[in-house]
Amino acid sequence: MSKEFHVHVENVRCGGCARSIVNSLKTIAGVDDVQVDLEHQHVQVLGDEDVGTRVQERLQAMGYLSMKPGVGNA
Repeated sequence: MSKEFHVHVENVRCGGCARSIVNSLKTIAGVDDVQVDLEHQHVQVLGDEDVGTRVQERLQAMGYLSMKPGVGNA
């Protein structure tokens, strides 16, 4: 069953940043979909239950400090 993960990020300033995040996170095994909300500095990920930590680690490695992780049911 897929879950929806919500991560607040910093320094996502343009469409290029958003595309980089989407392209990078989609390479993580178990990630089905990624959406980035530039205005609210928010990333939404749909994927397997165990991808949350890997998503946060990837965002931190990319320089987008994750501030408030959260998990919701898909």
